[in-house]
Amino acid sequence: MLKYLLFLFLFAFNYQVRSQQISETAKTEDNRFITQVDASPIDVKLKDRTELVEQITLGIEWWTLLKEPTYKYLFRWRKGSRVFSSAYTTYLSESLLQKYPDLLKRYNQLKPTYIELELSVIFDFGDTFSNEKQNAIKSLPECFRKEKEATFTDRTYYELTDLSGKLKVNSNTHFYISSKDKTGDDLSPGSPKDWTEFVMYNCAIDNTAGYSIFKNSESATFSIEIVKIEVPQREIDAIAKEFFKRENAKDDVAEKKDNKKKKVNNWNETPSPDDNGGSKDNGSNNSWDNDDKSSNSWDNIENSNNKDKQNSDNDSNNWDNSESEKSGWELPADSEKSGKESYEVRYDGNKQGVYDKLNDLMLIPFGDYQIIEYKPEEKMAKVSIAAGSEEKYTSSDCYKKRVKITVRKYDIGYIGRNGKWILEPKKTISFYDNFNAPMVSLVSADCDYDCRKRAERDRIRNNKKCYRLIEEKEEEIKSYYKSIGYEIE
Repeated sequence: MLKYLLFLFLFAFNYQVRSQQISETAKTEDNRFITQVDASPIDVKLKDRTELVEQITLGIEWWTLLKEPTYKYLFRWRKGSRVFSSAYTTYLSESLLQKYPDLLKRYNQLKPTYIELELSVIFDFGDTFSNEKQNAIKSLPECFRKEKEATFTDRTYYELTDLSGKLKVNSNTHFYISSKDKTGDDLSPGSPKDWTEFVMYNCAIDNTAGYSIFKNSESATFSIEIVKIEVPQREIDAIAKEFFKRENAKDDVAEKKDNKKKKVNNWNETPSPDDNGGSKDNGSNNSWDNDDKSSNSWDNIENSNNKDKQNSDNDSNNWDNSESEKSGWELPADSEKSGKESYEVRYDGNKQGVYDKLNDLMLIPFGDYQIIEYKPEEKMAKVSIAAGSEEKYTSSDCYKKRVKITVRKYDIGYIGRNGKWILEPKKTISFYDNFNAPMVSLVSADCDYDCRKRAERDRIRNNKKCYRLIEEKEEEIKSYYKSIGYEIE
């Protein structure tokens, strides 16, 4: 049943891809092929991992001029709803950048820098029974034709086989990449040296045969496959970097204001001396009643405020200290210049944090996450947080037992100086199975050489079967989790 469903899925998938990328057109009255064809959406996603490009359409126009091949191409692309920055493992979108008009403008100006396509064409001569078409087919190489006996005459006639070829077109030579959702201005019509360089057929042809194919074809079927998509990766990452920098700066200002409010509150809560040198009882411990410390009462207030400040900072996971009040959240200059050597990942039990060794302060607070990378310029860390696990099982066809596959879930993204997510993290999964393939074949003591060989072959066959079952189950799990927004690690 599973194999049958898999077959139906692959059939439907293949039909969907082909139906979206193939276009058939008939020759116009002035002997031109004019059509447009879309690239497969799956092909687009595979070639552009940033998801900048969502759709590609190529307009095609072929004709002859003084018996020479002539072409013109128009290119159109549609931008995706978001763009992935691999350097920062995050998606950029218009809604995300709406509060920064300059970044939004840069985002909207993103477009591919280079695109190369492979254009495939299959020619059709139409009715091949006429003498003119028969003579045209006879002039082609043998690999394009085959003999066939006519049932209505005594003579033999020729029938076309696979009259197909390919050629490559790119944005440097054949078409222009415009801004999103606009058709690029067409370049001047081009022409290759001759017909042999126009389309690369399955068989070698001469210039006369190439012209004959184009002249006698009544229709043609076109399809395109993406060879390469190049995108402005540095600009995408630069926009992401600037966005994180600004978001962190806003968090730093907010945290600094919050700390100042806490300092004011702590000062107001401290009992003040009365006219007689004593203190008013506000319901809290009176540090002024201690005669031993009365001579240094202002020092005591300062120490008390420092302690209150430290406790307040620790409670809110703000790792600022009194020595860095002037710079707020800014990393000291010496630490920034020292680069990666100035910080290290430290452990507090099972928790991890980032520590600045030169300036003796925490850069990222301890938390229940695994720190993958720290970016000192942006003052943020890429972390992975375990988000639970699930257990799935294969069928019992693997050595008569079910194999358990553990699906581990993670949230991966960037956190700031306060230990909180800067953006929503990516949901990812990884797999672990408990299948241990037998290393040796178990046989009885009286098993001869042939018997041992058979046992070994059975062991290898069973192992392959188990691995295949596990892979099929994992693919099934991947499809499910991808459908609900997870990415595969």
